[in-house]
Amino acid sequence: MKNSSELLYSIALNLLENSPLQIRKYIDAFGSPKSALNNYCGGKFSKVEIESALNRAKAELESAHSKDIAILCESSPSYPKLLREIPDRPIVLYVKGKLPDAPSIAIVGSRKADAYCMSTAEKISKELSEAGFAIISGLAYGVDAAAHKSSVASKGKTVAVLGSGLCDIYPREHQLLAKKIIESDGAIVSEFALLAGPERQNFPKRNRIIAGISLGVIVVAAAKRSGALITARLAMEYNRNVWAVPHRFGDELGEGVIGLMRDGATVISKSSDILEDLALQMDISSFKKTAPNSKDEVLTSINADGSTLDEIALKTGLERKILYQRILQLELEGKIISIPGGLYRLTC
Repeated sequence: MKNSSELLYSIALNLLENSPLQIRKYIDAFGSPKSALNNYCGGKFSKVEIESALNRAKAELESAHSKDIAILCESSPSYPKLLREIPDRPIVLYVKGKLPDAPSIAIVGSRKADAYCMSTAEKISKELSEAGFAIISGLAYGVDAAAHKSSVASKGKTVAVLGSGLCDIYPREHQLLAKKIIESDGAIVSEFALLAGPERQNFPKRNRIIAGISLGVIVVAAAKRSGALITARLAMEYNRNVWAVPHRFGDELGEGVIGLMRDGATVISKSSDILEDLALQMDISSFKKTAPNSKDEVLTSINADGSTLDEIALKTGLERKILYQRILQLELEGKIISIPGGLYRLTC
């Protein structure tokens, strides 16, 4: 009963006040969303406005339930753990589908991405999905859509963070993609009310959720002024990893990426760079426990001139997730190296 009351008042606060930091400040000061609404909002909004917000919150709960949409507040067990760490985390989060348990990495970039950027986003998304990571992005045109589609095609899990309500999916052309994401055990999420439209000011706010819910952000393409850069800068503020994909000399879509590199983003040329970067930050012993008997099998499957992941997978019969972990471990141990052409070769 306490949790349902907290959720109701959290929704009402979210409907009244558009600053999560301000709302949280007053929740901390008054002890609960209910007290914050009655005390703080009582000085800022009229009783009629507060009553209206509570009625709208009740309607939101009923509508969400009828549409199989979950609404999470911070005390909800399903509220994403990484998102709890950022100071301006959403007061409530609307979720349609299933939030993956897997570690998440965001892939972002230009809406006007060229063929190189699209194929790069697709490749990275595919390989990270096969390695067991959930892919986070914003359902926008260009890089976002490429990342989502590739994850779904690879039977991975992906989450789309919207700048509108879940009952007003934007862009409209991606409604089918949103449906496929949900059907693939992924999710679409938003902090905005169900019927909220795609207002311009919503998208920078949306970007902080993309950054906050992820271990790190990969920027595939970004001009000097780009929403992807907002996401990357926020990720840096949140002490998340930021990886940048290099571009051709003089490429406008690479100008923002170059700026990120100057600011300390890690330059990557292949997906294994990301996996290695993460492994160095985490306890890599977990990778060894995943497939303790597969080490010799993987090494003996690699030809003298090198083998692709597909060839190694075919010979060993290992699941992609386990195979990626073993390949990463063997690279870190110096027993194999990656060479041009997507090949892996023994070092001795």
